[in-house]
Amino acid sequence: MELKTISGKDLIPSEWNPRTKFDEEKLQLLRESIKGIGLVEPLVVRPCPKQKGKYLITAGERRWRSNPDNGFLCLIREESEFKSKIACLVENYVRENIADEDHEKFIHDIFKEGIKDKKWDSQNGMSKITGMPQSVINQNLDAYNDRQSLSLSAALMTTTDILDSKQLKEKPKVRKKLLERRAKDEIRGSHAVRNWANELNKLPEDKALEVVKIAKDLDDVKIAVEIHEGIREPGMFSNNEKASRFEHIIYTYEGVLQITPAYVDTIKKDSQRKDAIDLLEKMYNHLHKLLIELKKIEVVNIDGKESLDTKKM
Repeated sequence: MELKTISGKDLIPSEWNPRTKFDEEKLQLLRESIKGIGLVEPLVVRPCPKQKGKYLITAGERRWRSNPDNGFLCLIREESEFKSKIACLVENYVRENIADEDHEKFIHDIFKEGIKDKKWDSQNGMSKITGMPQSVINQNLDAYNDRQSLSLSAALMTTTDILDSKQLKEKPKVRKKLLERRAKDEIRGSHAVRNWANELNKLPEDKALEVVKIAKDLDDVKIAVEIHEGIREPGMFSNNEKASRFEHIIYTYEGVLQITPAYVDTIKKDSQRKDAIDLLEKMYNHLHKLLIELKKIEVVNIDGKESLDTKKM
């Protein structure tokens, strides 16, 4: 190995770099950082076998792209392309902001190449040579294969979301639609995909596909499951918009605490009395919100509006 400064014009990005997307705004920040404090970490390169005097970048392409006309301190390694790929894999594994889609593909391609060249014969073998946990290799290979089989290309479709939807593997159309909505940020929250997939998997495929297309949140999906299981009367996904909204509101606000001012008056201990008053206040606030929601869809007769006959829904 040799450490020396090389002109940016003599450096060539490797065509197999797992990072295929470079944010210009972040490159500018990196550019300013290097300008202010200098290059903290050298690039890792190897001699280009096809162009004498040129070097292929193994690690540090972002730093090079921030100012390709600059000179860069480089660590030169005499190594094969395959070893360079492994070094690139390990270097990028510990870094952030690489698109999941790119990461999955790179791990998949290196795994297949290692099998073909007999560098390893299993995920465990790849783990021992690269130092990457076998679970990470397995997850990325699974996500890559699922992404390909479902024709998922959206960059915002994360590896975690793909893996969290695996229980819908026997319902591929439902799974794909769920992931597409997640990628569009129409489904939000921690473990959102997993929770939706849990409920959708309880429905027949045709019904699950209908639900995943129109449900606004997880509560909607749960209601559809309850209707399917006979626990709840039909209506949530009916054509009657007011009826659907009414059922959703009731579902959201059911279970309000049953406490009255008269009950509070019977409490003698000050600390318990204070707790009861706090609960009473929360209950009234809760009911106030419920009335506002019901008023919006004219279910209650407020301000002279005609009430909705929910018995006919």
